[in-house]
Amino acid sequence: MPTWPELYRDRWSWSGKSIAWLRRAARDGEDDADHARMAHVMVVGDTQVGKTSLLIRLLGVTGDQAVRQAEDVLRAGREQGNSATSVPIRYRWSTDRDRWLLVKGHSWQPEWLEPAELRDFLSGYRSSDGRLEWHHSDRALEIGLPTRLADERERHPALRVLDLPGLYAREQVEQEGAESIVARFAPLMNHIVFVLRADNIGDALYDKAIRDNPYLTDWVNDLDHYRIVLTHAFSLDSQQERFADRLKSRAVGARSAQGIAADLRRHLAGEIAGSLPGAVDLDQLARITYPVEFGRTWDDFTRKRPRIAALVRPANDLVIEELRQSLEVATDEDAYHFAAQEIALRIEAVVRRRAATRATGRESVQRECDAAAGELSGAQQALRAETEKRDQAARALGQLEGAVAALRKRKPAFDRPPEPARPMKGHAVRALQEEERVAWYAAATAMWASWRADYADDLRLGNFPRNTPLSEDALRKFYTDEKVQCCGECSNWLRRTFQGRGRPEDCYQKMTGAVDDMARWIPSRLAEAAVKSLRPAQETLAAAEARLAVAARRCDEAQRNADAAREKLGRAREEEKAARSRDRRDLDRVSAVTTVINRENREYVSALLSRMDAAAEAEKGWYAVAALRALYDLERMMKDT
Repeated sequence: MPTWPELYRDRWSWSGKSIAWLRRAARDGEDDADHARMAHVMVVGDTQVGKTSLLIRLLGVTGDQAVRQAEDVLRAGREQGNSATSVPIRYRWSTDRDRWLLVKGHSWQPEWLEPAELRDFLSGYRSSDGRLEWHHSDRALEIGLPTRLADERERHPALRVLDLPGLYAREQVEQEGAESIVARFAPLMNHIVFVLRADNIGDALYDKAIRDNPYLTDWVNDLDHYRIVLTHAFSLDSQQERFADRLKSRAVGARSAQGIAADLRRHLAGEIAGSLPGAVDLDQLARITYPVEFGRTWDDFTRKRPRIAALVRPANDLVIEELRQSLEVATDEDAYHFAAQEIALRIEAVVRRRAATRATGRESVQRECDAAAGELSGAQQALRAETEKRDQAARALGQLEGAVAALRKRKPAFDRPPEPARPMKGHAVRALQEEERVAWYAAATAMWASWRADYADDLRLGNFPRNTPLSEDALRKFYTDEKVQCCGECSNWLRRTFQGRGRPEDCYQKMTGAVDDMARWIPSRLAEAAVKSLRPAQETLAAAEARLAVAARRCDEAQRNADAAREKLGRAREEEKAARSRDRRDLDRVSAVTTVINRENREYVSALLSRMDAAAEAEKGWYAVAALRALYDLERMMKDT
């Protein structure tokens, strides 16, 4: 004959099947029912922020010596400053006064171990080089604390909280393992507790493991399902003046635990809100914020500031108690089952926000692609403009160089004066030398002027002087001093008669021989002067080529950026196709949750009614009450959502 306790114990079996279906669907067929039954709340945060110590105190271990004994075992030989928790653990109370309880694997068979045995067991999860020997797909451990660590009145056995390894451990492999563990358990939990240091709020909430997990990064949109515990809160230097003012104040309630706790909560919630990119309800954020202090920092605080520590101790105890009560409610068996539909709705919200985030990301990538294309177009246009400028400069220089080459080939129009009568006289020859020099300079001047006139269009971009760049002094030195070399001995009759040299005819012969040399020298000297005037055009071309090289490099860089942006956009589109497929699958599963819940409830009630029909008359009432209770629970479940 069934009893009511038996039927009441099984009253959630239909819901358990629904939740099992939901969790398998959320994890693509992987069954995490063990963890779902074990814990409904998980604790995450950086390493060395006091997660494990907090849970021990929430269970009721408050004595300093008892806390040290518990932490010594659980640290498994790890020194302070290193992560103590290397595997996910649910803490509870042992059934033995002195021995620790251990439940591992899928057998659910408890073991009772001495402190040293448990310490050695936990240390075995780390290799000699610090690597984790626990795979993130393994079942979490359950560890029970010996009952001697707390009086029976102080023990709180109702917590179902999972303690996870710290997110920011020293070893990279441990960080990656912690991230995998968090990603695995986050979708399974009714509530998630962030444990952070109060002096490192902003950085901790942006840890990669939190940012990359949609069930964690979305916490600001679903505050009711999260708790934020801030350790080292009462010893913050920034709070000491506020506490000191309360010590001095005679106002009613200035020293009340409720007032101190509420004030600190709101202040720290404001700091959290200030570190967030968007707006958040400050009152609601303050309600889920729990500032606490314990362990070595509390001892140091008490020693350094005894009066303030005495003032805030009741507030600290109050916040810890409120946190414990909050977690007990969250881990209640009924709350676990009533949350099934809510978890489904939360998954749906996460899926839709995830899709919106992807859409925002795609829009950003599209803007990047458009901007890169715009930059490429601008760079190509600039390259074409600089190419045209370079070509113009090259053409201009080419025209100038061609004109100079033509100048070098020209011949001066030299109109030589007639030969003097013979016998030649020295003074006549010397006068003729000066006349020819003037004629040569006139020929050079005329040649320069005619050349400038013939190439006026080509030379307009140059810097050629209007007057001939050949000086009379230079021409005199070349013609008179180098070519003719007049000795002035024409008047010496004795030397001319007896030595046979210094005759005027000899000088005139040298003047005749200099005609061809002068005809070559003048164009050469004019061309040399003209080449110097090419420098501005050459500099213009060099500058144009330098700008063209810069434009070409920018164009190449813009092309690479545009190619990378198009590739990134292509990947984003391909990833979106796969993500949309996953989203449709998840949303289909979520939409089926209500159907599954109703179906399992209906089958459960039908089974009870069938058993009631076949039961003895005295048993029928129990089945009827159980069926009515199942219908009542279903109605409450649907109403709550």
